[in-house]
Amino acid sequence: MKKASARQFSSYVCSKLLFIAFTFFTFSFGFGQTVSIINTTDGAENGAGIVTNGVLTVSQTLATAADTDVSYSIAGTATSGVDYAALSGTATITSGQFSTTITVPVLEDAIDEDNETVIITLTGVTAGTAVLDPVPANLTATNTILDDDTYTATITATDATAEELGTTTGEYTVSLDVANASGETITVDYTVGGDATSGSDFVALSGSVDIPNTLQTATITLTPIDDTDVELDETVTVTLAAGTGYTVGAPNSANVTITSDDVVPASVVSIANTTDGAENGAGIVTNGVLTVSQTLATAADTDVSYSIAGTATSGTDYTALSGTATITAGQFSTTIAVPVLEDAIDEDNETVIITLTGVTSGTAVLDPVPANLTATNTILDDDSSTVSISNTTNGSENGAGSVTNGVLTVTQTAITGSNTDITYSVDVSSTATSGTDYTALSGTVTILAGQTASTITVPVLEDAIVEGGETVVVTLTGASGSGATLDPVPANLTATNTILDDDSVTVEFSQAAGSDAENVGGNLPVLLVTGTVSAATTVTVTDALTG
Repeated sequence: MKKASARQFSSYVCSKLLFIAFTFFTFSFGFGQTVSIINTTDGAENGAGIVTNGVLTVSQTLATAADTDVSYSIAGTATSGVDYAALSGTATITSGQFSTTITVPVLEDAIDEDNETVIITLTGVTAGTAVLDPVPANLTATNTILDDDTYTATITATDATAEELGTTTGEYTVSLDVANASGETITVDYTVGGDATSGSDFVALSGSVDIPNTLQTATITLTPIDDTDVELDETVTVTLAAGTGYTVGAPNSANVTITSDDVVPASVVSIANTTDGAENGAGIVTNGVLTVSQTLATAADTDVSYSIAGTATSGTDYTALSGTATITAGQFSTTIAVPVLEDAIDEDNETVIITLTGVTSGTAVLDPVPANLTATNTILDDDSSTVSISNTTNGSENGAGSVTNGVLTVTQTAITGSNTDITYSVDVSSTATSGTDYTALSGTVTILAGQTASTITVPVLEDAIVEGGETVVVTLTGASGSGATLDPVPANLTATNTILDDDSVTVEFSQAAGSDAENVGGNLPVLLVTGTVSAATTVTVTDALTG
């Protein structure tokens, strides 16, 4: 037991001595430790004198028994003594430590500038046993100083009036709150608005303006375009827009007014038909509408007088009109309504013609073109009528020079507002002869406006010819002069008038001298004593003798 304990104790002491020796060797002589650098915290200007200092960390892989002094160089876009306090060029890792830091003391300024860099490169170990890291990338680190400064841009109209006459320009001035010290040009963007039109009222603007380094302002010139348009004053509004290197302050927009040199003429009044009137049936109508317009709105009412003509009748086809129309101040037009009256008369479409006769109140004048002073509103008729014919009274020969004329009646289904002229023909199937049995017919009959019928008279001619009843067949062939049309049923377009005959013949039988008392077959010669038989008439005698 004692021998075992002695061996264990001896082993323990041995291990401790080895650890102490290794530690001493490491701290005294190093063990291949290397030095490198990384960026830890970027610097920043925070405003109001507050800054965040930049920090870079220099590290070695093993702690050493003595201090490790490391030299470094400084580069970058930041300027020593302006953007940060000057650095020493040496960093020391205290003995027993693994790292140290290099602080970049940021200096606050009011210059709007890009973020700037401080680049630290380790150049050597000037004291201690460590060596620089063999990888070059591990020997350089970049610390960035973030800038908080920005310029504030505003705009004013330094010449707020541009004139077409003589093409006098207007001007805007864009200003920074302090002079540009960024070392580069600051481009300020803007938008263009207002009621003036780019390219027509003024030369188009670019949308941006440059403020060079060291300057505080730049101007935008507004050049008007001289035209012949009669127009009111118009404005061009330039409004600053967000961009790079500045913020937009107040005022952020400005107006320049373009004045016109063209004389405003008097407002001109004219008339046009807008909606025709119509009878729609069942008491429903569409009123006619005409529009009276003026080219410019006026400060006072414009009263316009007008006359009324046309084929429509006031009080019958439409309600009477006043004869005056008023365009209210500030407006460009008014309407004249034609209140349509419904009726049951089949008539042509009728017109209401309005002619402007004068401006009785206001500064406007009538249009110098006569055609623009008259407009026609048409009242469309919904009524329809058809024409047909029928036989009313047959003609007859009554004897002793007395006759009854034949009568046919031409009828239309509704009254019309104008005469209906109807043409007709005497059909070839007629058996009566014109000029012999009746006086020739005219071929035309008229139904007067407001009437629904007219007659065709067949003037019968008396004769002494034995003939049967003869016919006059009349067929309607056309209708004109009103809205009436022929009946679509052919049978209703033809009527037959019959002329009745009153003539007769007397037949006597006689035996010729020297003949037998009885003739063979009982046939006796016939003698026409009175009356004339027409060629188309056959007289049949029946033998009624006996014995």
